[in-house]
Amino acid sequence: MAESSPTTTRCFKRRWRAEYRKPPHLFAFRSRGPWQVRGVATERPATHTFVLKAVLWMLLLCTLFYYPYAPDSWPSQAIDAYLCLIAQASGWLIARFGQDVSVVGTSIAGVFPLQIVKTCSALDAQALYAAAALAFPASPARKALGLALGVTALTALNLARIVCLYLVGVHAPLRFDTIHEDWLPGALVLVACLTFAGWARWVGHAEHAAHAT
Repeated sequence: MAESSPTTTRCFKRRWRAEYRKPPHLFAFRSRGPWQVRGVATERPATHTFVLKAVLWMLLLCTLFYYPYAPDSWPSQAIDAYLCLIAQASGWLIARFGQDVSVVGTSIAGVFPLQIVKTCSALDAQALYAAAALAFPASPARKALGLALGVTALTALNLARIVCLYLVGVHAPLRFDTIHEDWLPGALVLVACLTFAGWARWVGHAEHAAHAT
């Protein structure tokens, strides 16, 4: 039986490594476009950059919302006006279900009174969605469209949530705390994530079509 020489063995090993070893950049993300799996090993993964930007945007938006402003400052007055607007819209929707309610400021008076506070505004879910949309690699026009659609959808869902809570308080008050604290907040976050995923997928297809033409 012929024996292979050391030189032949080394050549075979180098050839085997060249043919079967996976290139180090195979699963690297290119930062130029969304959801791409091509790139080079020296580029920073776009996923890490997106997550970092989203976290920073989320911290900024939550800080602006929960900062203890002075009662007579314009940010505090703007937030109070937004809460009053939510209370007015919710009271109008509740009345459509045959309920006799009246709205004073941020209070909804009726069989089951409700007080609209910051945690009832859905701004947390909106901040989560806005942070992800602002951090996503897309054109300013597509970001503006995504923000408008996402914030509008979450605002409408929040109004439906308040109406649902009032009706639950009237007809099934023992289940109010569970639905209020456990079910509906998770539904808002889920819708925010699904809305962002749908918008990001549309942006990816639009970017791909633009580059193809």
